[in-house]
Amino acid sequence: MIKRFAFSVVALFCTMMTGAQNNDVVSAVLQTGDETKMYMGVEALIKAYNDAAETGSVITLSGGSFNSPGNIKKSVSIYGNCFEANTINNTQATTINGDILFSTGNDETSLENIRLEGFHLTGNILVNQIKNLIIDKCEFSTLRINGNYAEEISVRRCYLNGLNSLSSDYKIVGLDFQNCFITGRITHGNEENQILVDHCILAHYGDYGHEKALYRNCIIRLGGWRSDIAAGATIKNNIFSVGSVSASIQEGNWFSVSNDNIFDPEDGTDFSYSAERTFKLKTPNDFVGTDNTEVGINGGNYPWNKIPRMPVVKSLKLDVEGKQLNVTYEAEVR
Repeated sequence: MIKRFAFSVVALFCTMMTGAQNNDVVSAVLQTGDETKMYMGVEALIKAYNDAAETGSVITLSGGSFNSPGNIKKSVSIYGNCFEANTINNTQATTINGDILFSTGNDETSLENIRLEGFHLTGNILVNQIKNLIIDKCEFSTLRINGNYAEEISVRRCYLNGLNSLSSDYKIVGLDFQNCFITGRITHGNEENQILVDHCILAHYGDYGHEKALYRNCIIRLGGWRSDIAAGATIKNNIFSVGSVSASIQEGNWFSVSNDNIFDPEDGTDFSYSAERTFKLKTPNDFVGTDNTEVGINGGNYPWNKIPRMPVVKSLKLDVEGKQLNVTYEAEVR
């Protein structure tokens, strides 16, 4: 895959000088078909979004901090470096400040085929009238269903608070959380909507209230006042620290398992999150899920992995034409 950029030599020199003095210089690259544009600074994501096509554009962010474009009304995908810094690879995290709302403002028109990957959002992801959204390897507060319809939303390998939608009018068709670390509640006002929670760690010290949820192959922390699984839910091959729950359909679960018998002591035995933890099980062969992989975030379809699918540059050529610096590079996705 060959890509070409054209920059002002003066602007590039100024950017390099600023970068030498300020580690907060950030960039966004907008790819629409064969056309590529680059933007600099904390407003780079907003500028790239404004220039994006209605469908099919991809924005790739460097490490550093960006302001959120707020309401996104285009089917644009956004990729970052990672959601937390990696000292081993010397990779800087990508942070987007604020909420992101996906909404066309028209209940008859849906945004489609969007992927978010590899960044930390300081706020919430809100969706309205959307189809085929994948959120992978991100950190954010809460996924909120903010309108009347959402279809095929998959949250994978994310660190988040939970799901929140109180209106019974809001409808979801196909929502799943896979291999996620979830610290809060999973609630949705429309009790007819089915929600899948698979191979996750649920660290909330309280209740999980959605009646039509299917919890399978998870490690679930419960305890304290109003701590339970909704009576209409289904639970299969989950590890619980408590002796029983109210879920109506139960199969293959492990109850009254202490923390010391869940996690590898060398990795930590509580339900706290840290960038260093791998959440390895103490005896993975003793806790096998419905898919014959180990229970928890290291089994399943998307084993825990926080490294985004960033492109690797294979060759790079520079050519000066007057005041323009032409950059040609060949890259492949790893």
